[in-house]
Amino acid sequence: MTEDRNSTSADHLKASVTEAIGKLTGESRVEAEGRRKKRGVRKADADGAAPGRSKPTGSDQR
Repeated sequence: MTEDRNSTSADHLKASVTEAIGKLTGESRVEAEGRRKKRGVRKADADGAAPGRSKPTGSDQR
């Protein structure tokens, strides 16, 4: 679980940096991409799964 949490934090940091670079350079497209990635990471964190990983279903749940 700690590993997933660290991965999520790292992904959130990367997205924040991307957004900041977009703001600094005036590139609205890059800024929007960073915001979109942050929302995806936040959503995955709320679901309890790291980005790109699915939650266990059926008999896999514990």
